[in-house]
Amino acid sequence: MDYLEKARDLGACLASSEEFLRLKTAEEEIKKDEAAWGAFQEFQLKEQAFTAGKMFGKITSEKESIAHIDHKVRLMNRYPIIRSYFNHLQVFEKIIATANLAITTSLYGLPNAGDLPLPDSLKGLAQQVLDQISDGAELDIMEIPKNLELPFDLKNLTK
Repeated sequence: MDYLEKARDLGACLASSEEFLRLKTAEEEIKKDEAAWGAFQEFQLKEQAFTAGKMFGKITSEKESIAHIDHKVRLMNRYPIIRSYFNHLQVFEKIIATANLAITTSLYGLPNAGDLPLPDSLKGLAQQVLDQISDGAELDIMEIPKNLELPFDLKNLTK
């Protein structure tokens, strides 16, 4: 079985998952409300432009980022069905991120949470995630460069 076939199998598995089906149901609920659907489509277009700009190296100002987040929050506050959609999307994206981490650790080994550039308050949680990814199997240990720095300050997350 080649990697594309396995990727298709993973896609089929994800498409039939409860989390994805809940996400699609939430989207169908938005479509039933004409005003919510219009606002949602408008947001999606802006989201795509925002994401595309970042992918092509556009430096987003803090003001633009805050305006984008504010728009999303206002949308969720105005339309509870859109809030439900984003909640389901967050759950599904966590599954995708976990699958990606499982693939990455298969390629490069499993890091030790103690070696990651995280505040101590997050290292226990990180180790739990890594233990779940390995499913109890002994994997190679990923080498973490000692000078590795994250692009933002994670210390603010623990306050």
